[in-house]
Amino acid sequence: MRFFLVWECFDDKFNLIEKGYHFLLVENPDDIDIDVSEFVEDMSNARNVNPQYFVVTTCQPMPQSEQ
Repeated sequence: MRFFLVWECFDDKFNLIEKGYHFLLVENPDDIDIDVSEFVEDMSNARNVNPQYFVVTTCQPMPQSEQ
């Protein structure tokens, strides 16, 4: 299943540095919290910021397309 994430990244004074979106593909929707936390960890490491300052503001499941 695919989820649409919107995220924001802040500095240590909570000034907005960057914002964006990502389509996250997960195998088990029941484990979405684990997959999102791994995404946050990876993105905060890539930006060299504390994970507490990288915030997912939206996590929306995408509609399934019929094939």
